[in-house]
Amino acid sequence: MKKGGRKMKGLMKSGFIGILAAAFIVGSLGCSHQEGKQKKVQHRITKMVMAEMAHDKIAPKGHNWNSSTELQVSIGIVDASGAPLDSEVVMIGYESNGQLMTGLKGMTDSNGMIQGNLSLPTGVTSVTIESSHVGSQEISFSGHLLSHIIKI
Repeated sequence: MKKGGRKMKGLMKSGFIGILAAAFIVGSLGCSHQEGKQKKVQHRITKMVMAEMAHDKIAPKGHNWNSSTELQVSIGIVDASGAPLDSEVVMIGYESNGQLMTGLKGMTDSNGMIQGNLSLPTGVTSVTIESSHVGSQEISFSGHLLSHIIKI
């Protein structure tokens, strides 16, 4: 019996090791299969999130991301009786960090007008007009057009 018992034990031992090896292989394949599934799911989720982000509205449609804006300026200078001041040297600027920045400089025409375009940082809502007769005057605006008559 001892001889047969040993043989049986040996078969059982090798059978157990075989079953254990088979379970390990199947388990590894299962894990590998699970990892593959997990990667596919992660990939699908990433694609869905990226697609959603592409459709998200961070800013309203037509939002201008520029940090500057163009202002069309038309300033007239007239005396107390309404007569235009021609050849008046005028500086039009804006304040930035406590300093007056020159944006447009020129002379009024025979109608007392100075016209041009001024590039301003976004968010600036007023300009300063300076001339020898006017002195310094701050004028607020909204939009992209500033049209103003200054009486001295």
